[in-house]
Amino acid sequence: MRRTQWSVRALAGVVVALAVAGPASAQAPTLDGVTIVGVPAVGSTVHAAVSGTVATTALKYRWCRPRDGRAGKCAPGRPLGTSQTYVPVSSDVGHPLVVMVSASIGTFDIEVVSSPTAAVLPAPPPATTPPATTPPPATTPPRTTTPPPTTTPPPTTTPPRTTSPSGTTPSPSTGDNGPAPTFGSSGSSPALVPPNGPELPGGQAPAPGFAPNRMPYLNPFPVLRVRGVVAARGARINLLRVTAPRDATVRVHCAGDRCPLKRRTRHSGRIRALERFLPAGLRITVRVQSPGHVGKYVRLVIRAGKPPARRDACALPGRMRAVRCPPA
Repeated sequence: MRRTQWSVRALAGVVVALAVAGPASAQAPTLDGVTIVGVPAVGSTVHAAVSGTVATTALKYRWCRPRDGRAGKCAPGRPLGTSQTYVPVSSDVGHPLVVMVSASIGTFDIEVVSSPTAAVLPAPPPATTPPATTPPPATTPPRTTTPPPTTTPPPTTTPPRTTSPSGTTPSPSTGDNGPAPTFGSSGSSPALVPPNGPELPGGQAPAPGFAPNRMPYLNPFPVLRVRGVVAARGARINLLRVTAPRDATVRVHCAGDRCPLKRRTRHSGRIRALERFLPAGLRITVRVQSPGHVGKYVRLVIRAGKPPARRDACALPGRMRAVRCPPA
């Protein structure tokens, strides 16, 4: 009788464990990150490129301006747009843009935020043809006209000057009726091709992210993937992986009771030591850094009965604290 009761209890425990771990065994979709593609200029379309396997129909978009320059916060007010694409308007000029993408994946509510764009540029003026390419009508020299008959002396009154001392034929302007008019005395014809004007405005816009004398971002920018199941007293992490360039250094720090690891320095890949059940209260910090580049900063706080709280920011070489992402 005791063995039967023990068997029933054990079987119930297995059923409960399978009910909790069942969703984790399936290949759950992921929402890994988002990048803004396109030139941020008035009238030019920018696009939110999402990485992950979650269905596009489950994604929600929110375009906004960073709050006080912080990439992870939106300025107060209504969103600028709620679709995958956005066309900046004149009121966006001088402000950077970010896009927040969210989705519900199992019991996790995941939200990822893009890095801020450069300040939105005004719309380029329409290209115009330089007015100097076509000469104005006034530049055409006047037509030469035949002088009045009275200005030309009769041939019988002007004997040929064949005995000139200089040996040259004198000009007919020395006739008896006075000097003959000279043609073209009003001036030479102006040049038909005017000097080059100033360069036309509205040339090619600078490539997105171009900013001289600023530290470049890691390329490709690091991505931290987290997947798991919410539990009553924490969360079970099934996947924790960092994707980053080869030369980047990944520093992992865990704070709180029952941390599987305290500190670890490694390269990109899965952090298997943290792929397990983690009790509420643990704080996991991941920094992806490389000399001379802006890197990635992610902080996860494990919560009871809720998805882990996540903060995405930027990391600078040699600094431990998170910083707001500078303009690209």
